[in-house]
Amino acid sequence: MPFLVAAGITLLNWLYGFFVLPESLAPENRRPFTWSSAHPIKALTALGRWPIVMGLAWTYFLTMLAGNIYQSLWVLYTGERYHWNSKMVGWSLTLVGVMAAVVQGGLAGRILKVIGEKRGVYVGLLAMAVAMACYGSATQGWMLFGIILIGSLAGIGSPATQSMISQAVPPDEQGAVQGALNSITSIAGVLAPLIWTAMFSWAIAPERTMKIPGLPFYGAAVVSLLAAVLAWRAFRLKRVNG
Repeated sequence: MPFLVAAGITLLNWLYGFFVLPESLAPENRRPFTWSSAHPIKALTALGRWPIVMGLAWTYFLTMLAGNIYQSLWVLYTGERYHWNSKMVGWSLTLVGVMAAVVQGGLAGRILKVIGEKRGVYVGLLAMAVAMACYGSATQGWMLFGIILIGSLAGIGSPATQSMISQAVPPDEQGAVQGALNSITSIAGVLAPLIWTAMFSWAIAPERTMKIPGLPFYGAAVVSLLAAVLAWRAFRLKRVNG
């Protein structure tokens, strides 16, 4: 039943987007569709035409890779370490969803207007790194609910990154760039479960004398910090090149 409900919601989302949402790109900036332009690899390689875009695209990829640890590991991690049942997992993920809606639904825009998009990238990635490290270190399950509140600030990082990428390319390239970002999201979604579950399996293996169930979250924290370093390099490159 949950899968059928999810399928129905997805269909409604598609219908709303197809029939209600207007095209945001002006007619003069649109290009005729060709199958070659729809190739995901070609779209990714096209990002290299703008150095800052390529740098921020790597930042975006690492952000998605770290963020996908929720879908990949949350149920396994909380069950293994805190012995949570499906009800507790559901409540925690509900809080994740609510906070994501609050932050990305309005709070992110207000914060970015105050601190700017560049600082927003840093704040989002730092919040993600801190939250991931705290998830890995939490000794009691109830602590996760407080960490979720802190980690929700990570939700301002991706919109800020996407906005800066969008501003760096011409209007007639917006579709291709957004398609490339969707490809990046998909690639991260494929790799994340392989990486985080393999790391988790190694960290809690029966033969290990000292188990470290939080290791994948420490890894995600490191990935978030690496994303911040790549963002810094991209901003520095933009400043040098004007």
